[in-house]
Amino acid sequence: MLDKMLERLPDKNACLLAWTGATGQPQDFQGIRWAVEVKTCLSGNHHKIQINGERQLDTRAIDFVAPHQIIIEKSNSEGNSLNTIVDNVAERIKDEFSLLTRFRSLLAEAGYFDHQRDLYEEPQYVVRQENSFEVKEEFPRIQPDEIRNGVGDLRYAVSVADCIH
Repeated sequence: MLDKMLERLPDKNACLLAWTGATGQPQDFQGIRWAVEVKTCLSGNHHKIQINGERQLDTRAIDFVAPHQIIIEKSNSEGNSLNTIVDNVAERIKDEFSLLTRFRSLLAEAGYFDHQRDLYEEPQYVVRQENSFEVKEEFPRIQPDEIRNGVGDLRYAVSVADCIH
């Protein structure tokens, strides 16, 4: 998703600053009053989106929250490895040292290290489908003010069929 944003949006700095996936924030991308949560799943399990935490779909302080589902399939002969994706992003920002440094730092925070590249060469994945949804009032979710005291570490699934209106 970061690679796609860097390809399509002119402000590479804003794209990289918005990427919070490695930092423990509720959503993978956050801007001023917007957020995108990327949900990747294997092609056989695409009928639901896993939600991790009560704040992932919380719209109280944000105007726009969008879960973005990426349905992938493992492949031995086509597609991209994690290394390929990392290399594509690095290539897009190679001329901007501060961005490249921030990107490498965020990768390390996420547990990706260049000296272990051989671990990430396989498997390869092919993107089969992508779906974006906007969290509005009728969107199926648990809202933070609905949770009773003593309940935490919430994990639940949302049916994709119920997200399409």
